[in-house]
Amino acid sequence: MQSEQSTSPPPSTRPPRTARTVTAVIAASALWLAGPANWPLWKALWSLPELGGLAGAAFTVAFGLMIAALVGALLGLLAWRATLKPAIALLMIAAAFGAHFMG
Repeated sequence: MQSEQSTSPPPSTRPPRTARTVTAVIAASALWLAGPANWPLWKALWSLPELGGLAGAAFTVAFGLMIAALVGALLGLLAWRATLKPAIALLMIAAAFGAHFMG
């Protein structure tokens, strides 16, 4: 009988997944915090008459992307092994409290 061999490639030839995974987690968290977790802001903005039309839609999209970029930059600074998950959890809890008490 032959012993079973692992089908995974040796560690030196395996493609790195850490940077892509961290970037995806930061991007997903930033988009969630800028969008659905911030719904009282979007609700207040949509009620403004100045944001009607194409210019208002462009402003809303640009503003959302700016918020996501700033949150992503903050999380990028905290993207160390022991600080990323607690930072994301803290921001998610703060967003939940803010949405609950403002909404």
